[in-house]
Amino acid sequence: MRMTAGVAERVAGPGDVTLPLPTLARRSIVVVHLRQLDLRSDNVTDTGLASVTALHHLRRFDLCSNSVTDVGVASIAALHNLRHLDLNSSSITNSSVASIAPLQQLRHLGICSNCITDAGVACIASMQQLQHLDLTGSWNITDAGLASIAALQHLRQLNLSGSNRITSAGVANIAAMRLLQRLDLRWCIWITNTVLASIAALQQLRHLDLSNSKNITDAGLANIVALQNLQRFDLRGCHNITNAGLAYIAMLLHLQRLDLSGCRNISRVSVQQG
Repeated sequence: MRMTAGVAERVAGPGDVTLPLPTLARRSIVVVHLRQLDLRSDNVTDTGLASVTALHHLRRFDLCSNSVTDVGVASIAALHNLRHLDLNSSSITNSSVASIAPLQQLRHLGICSNCITDAGVACIASMQQLQHLDLTGSWNITDAGLASIAALQHLRQLNLSGSNRITSAGVANIAAMRLLQRLDLRWCIWITNTVLASIAALQQLRHLDLSNSKNITDAGLANIVALQNLQRFDLRGCHNITNAGLAYIAMLLHLQRLDLSGCRNISRVSVQQG
């Protein structure tokens, strides 16, 4: 059974989404067997979030509310069967990450907050079953945080888009994550060609996004040839790539999708099939 904030609103009463779950629990025993819960609404507060502690069967929880703070997130720590958790709130800090770190069954974790720092990432590193980690927009993570992430050896997908304080030196730590299949480094503005030399070790990589990496040049693309399992490559807005760099991309025999939009120094693209 899946429930969203909108459904809770209709059952519990118009506008009352800060305390939907107790109301629902009184009306139906089914609610305690929820497997998936979507609470993407700024009307959800710490007070209402305390109600989720009764949902012991919950497997997936999507929460997006700037009204939720570290106090509310602490309630999630009671959900020991969670496999998938997405948290989006500008009000949560490293304390929230420490609260959910004991959820060792998690396979997917998404945290969107510019208040998360390397200390918070160090807590995530203890979640050894993670396969998908999304830290989009975590502006305060540095290379030290990436060194912590490297401990997650089961990780298949890593999203660091918008982490504009990391450098190629930090990304080098990711080279040890040999099971990685998807890596998103959009808007990581300080990475250079050396990052591609590191990524070349990720032989399982299927999707690589380097959009708006303005320091990537044709010379860096020479390293990409090693990624023969790559199926999707995003280079949107990489202004220093020219026609010469396309020769390296053409060597990716399994490539299915290529985004070169905004690459203004590519004057002509020739696609050959055969």
